[in-house]
Amino acid sequence: MKRKRKKKRTGSPLTSHRCDEAVKGFGRGGRRIAALLCLMLVCIVPSVSASKKKPLTKTIHGQVLNSANQPIAGAAVELTDVTTGKKRGIYADGSGNYEFTGLNPHDDYQVKAAYNNQESEVRHASSLDDTYVLVFNLTVPAPSGQ
Repeated sequence: MKRKRKKKRTGSPLTSHRCDEAVKGFGRGGRRIAALLCLMLVCIVPSVSASKKKPLTKTIHGQVLNSANQPIAGAAVELTDVTTGKKRGIYADGSGNYEFTGLNPHDDYQVKAAYNNQESEVRHASSLDDTYVLVFNLTVPAPSGQ
C-alpha cells in the first residue's frame, strides 16, 4: 500500500488557506486558472496598498504680500534648514509666489521674505508636524517713513 504524500504549502498560512478555499469550487482544469488568479491577487494587492504611502519629501510654498495684501514680485525668500544649517534662496515670481520642494521631512525649517530692506516674520516648519505640504504666506511691511 502506497502512502500519499502531503504537498508542502508555500507562502503565508493565511493566503495559502484562502487560495485553497477559493480553488475547491472549480473543476480539475479550472483549478489551475483559479490558483493563478489567487497568486496574482496575492502579488498585486500589496503593491497597490504600498502606492498609498505618504510622500518622502516636504514642500513649503506660499505668497509674499505687502501690508495691503498685494503680491510682491521679486521679493527674496530665504529657507533655512535649522537641522543642517544650510540656506536656500529664491525670488518670488510675478504673482509673489514661491516654492521650496524636495525638503527632508525629518528636518526643521525657517522661511522668511525680504523686500526694500524690510523683512517678514519668520515662519517655522517642524519635523514633528506630519504635514507634507505647508503654505506660508509672508507679509513684508512697508518701509518705515511710508
